[in-house]
Amino acid sequence: VMRPMTGYELKKISEKTIVHFWQFNLSQVYPALQQLHRDKCIEKHEEFVGDKARFVYTVTDVGHKHLHAWLSKRHEPESKKMSFLLKLYFCHGDVSLCRRHLRNYLAENQAKLAMLRALFDECSAMSGSGKNDYPPHSHLETIDFGIHMTNAKITWLKKRLPCSHHRGKIKNKKSIIQQSSSTLIYNLHLILNHKK
Repeated sequence: VMRPMTGYELKKISEKTIVHFWQFNLSQVYPALQQLHRDKCIEKHEEFVGDKARFVYTVTDVGHKHLHAWLSKRHEPESKKMSFLLKLYFCHGDVSLCRRHLRNYLAENQAKLAMLRALFDECSAMSGSGKNDYPPHSHLETIDFGIHMTNAKITWLKKRLPCSHHRGKIKNKKSIIQQSSSTLIYNLHLILNHKK
């Protein structure tokens, strides 16, 4: 069971546990905590650190019941939005642009893989330490899942990059925009929906 925490502490601990599959901003934390407090899922206590006051949140029995009910349900469908693939799809025959997106995405995933491996090693080293903040074994499995998924992306990207030059180059930039009106409208529809 996690100890009572402030909103800031919740955000920081998420960066060492769920950040590789569920990201959110600090600005989203406090409205969510306010709603949970209104629903009686958490309790809020004021405490002082020196002269500074802060609010600490604790999960209530009602909150634990709601959590258990949510965990008992089937998982929600995964998000299908990937801006990298959307841009790769619309690159058409622009080889240099295609390669740039591939290289950028490869670099991002290599950095992510290094982060996940470091996180896994850190959590594994703490195994059996008895610390309350140590994530349970299920957290380690989510990190391991992230490592395997990221490795798969890197493998595909490395395989794809050397082959991208086989694609036919466009003769000029005008060919990118010389599409039928129906295709252009469809493209815009996809991009606008992606931004929502």
